Amino acid sequence: MSNLYKSNRVKMISYNIKLFWIIFLIIFSNLSLQAQAANTPKVELRGAWIATVNNIDFPKKPSPNSVAQKSNGANWWKNLKR
Repeated sequence: MSNLYKSNRVKMISYNIKLFWIIFLIIFSNLSLQAQAANTPKVELRGAWIATVNNIDFPKKPSPNSVAQKSNGANWWKNLKR
């Protein structure tokens, strides 16, 4: 075999491998998107992180009064619902 034939064959194999991976990724991404669309919940669940260490977020002022802390916590929830 000539060197030209070998180099063209290597290029063709390389091209076919690249083409295979491109088609594979397109099909895989399409299947992935369809799976995500099928698993989309009808109700959202949201969460909030409220830091209580060293009174970073809650309570604003350290207080042994539980009634004040409860009202402060209720205000947090009202603001988070907006």
